[in-house]
Amino acid sequence: MFGMDFSTGFGGSEWIWALGIFVLVVLPGLFTLILKSNTFAIGIILTTAFTRVLFHFAGMPRLVPVLITEFCVLLLLAKALYLRLFVKMMPLRVVGFYPMAGILGITLISFVLNASEMLPAVFFVRQIFVFYLFFIALLNLDLSQKTVMRINRYIIFLFLIQLPAAATKYLVMGQDELWSGTVSWQAGQFSTTLPLFAIAFLLSFYLFRRKKVYILLVVAFVFFGLAGQKRAVPILLPSLALLLWFLYWRGAPRERKRIFGISKLKTLALMLTVAFVALFSYASISRDEMYMHGLDLGKLYEYTVWYNTRDEIAMYGTDDDDLAMGRITITRISLDRLKRGGLVRQMVGFGPGAMISSPHLGREDIAFRRFGIRGALTGFVIFMLQSGMVGVILLTFFFLRIFAKAYRVYKGSDDTDFRMVALGLMGATYVFLLDFFIYSPSSLFFGVLTPVYFYIATIVLNRDYRNYRLFGKGRPSQGAGAGA
Repeated sequence: MFGMDFSTGFGGSEWIWALGIFVLVVLPGLFTLILKSNTFAIGIILTTAFTRVLFHFAGMPRLVPVLITEFCVLLLLAKALYLRLFVKMMPLRVVGFYPMAGILGITLISFVLNASEMLPAVFFVRQIFVFYLFFIALLNLDLSQKTVMRINRYIIFLFLIQLPAAATKYLVMGQDELWSGTVSWQAGQFSTTLPLFAIAFLLSFYLFRRKKVYILLVVAFVFFGLAGQKRAVPILLPSLALLLWFLYWRGAPRERKRIFGISKLKTLALMLTVAFVALFSYASISRDEMYMHGLDLGKLYEYTVWYNTRDEIAMYGTDDDDLAMGRITITRISLDRLKRGGLVRQMVGFGPGAMISSPHLGREDIAFRRFGIRGALTGFVIFMLQSGMVGVILLTFFFLRIFAKAYRVYKGSDDTDFRMVALGLMGATYVFLLDFFIYSPSSLFFGVLTPVYFYIATIVLNRDYRNYRLFGKGRPSQGAGAGA
């Protein structure tokens, strides 16, 4: 629960059952369809990422959707490389090659210096690189306009169905971290990261189209987070809204005069109001004792500080599995452990796989057993302990590189659809980095939002799609910004 848990939740006979079905039934069908249809391949990857709760309800092991997703990624990559390099004989398109190659190099160096175990190290590399390979595959495929429009609509559908799923969960279970929409049964962090990811695009769309339906959907996704007992959504929403407003202003000089008009200030005030109302609404429906008499912002601040700085293990003098630490405490202990490891450990970490937890590998609760930390781990802590500060810097640079390229497209394009999607991509990158550094590993490691993120990045950064209609209406763009 508190580490990068690669346990699959099933025994030996279920392993055989899952792998048998996958090899004999699923694999041949996927192979045939992926070779024929890019739309099908991308659709299957997105579907298996967003419907893991349905696999859970069907009694299937967690390994099944993961195997399908990653097998499709590898097949799509092989198809893209073959068509690009051997059929068209054109150079490979890549974005972020140097930072990702640097991460791979640091991982290999860390593996050797720490004499890391092979299987956990492979699991770590797989988690980091599988969807970057998906990104490379998409960059080198020639997707038709029909495929792009279909996938765009399907992504919108996958996000919208999270709302009735969350409403159903609330009616059946009340507020609970379990069952985050259709995407996860156990990873409650998605009740924060998924709505913030969606809101990044909804706010961007609203800035350009001024349709009230986008604000209503923002409210709906805020309550998606509240149904999952996540106060973080309304707390983090103002910073996301302010960033998008600032980028909108900086990237659209002709609209700077209008951005501070009464209507724009009213819109900004509306978003801040949504955040505060959401917090008060959380207090009214929450079962927490601290909200028995409504929302007290002073008590909320004190609770937030206590929650993130607590050390229940030290407080009670026992290592009971139910006791945990706050994020700030975990980060402090992890940085101190890295510092005491010497310069080499500070640079390359304790080795790939050092934080991989799995009962099948005899590595249960590995974060506590090896590093003395247990609780809500951030992606920063998990990645830093395995790849060191150099790895963290390279990964951050990779996402900032995508952010910068999206900004150039945003400023250089004359097409409204591309500009608002590029702005949304910048907001989504902010959500990824925010989640990575201060909240959870869900955006980077869990394979739900990453395929959507890299698909959208492909559409924004690849010059070949600048003349496409993204949503089936309007005119193609007349200009183009910076390419991939």
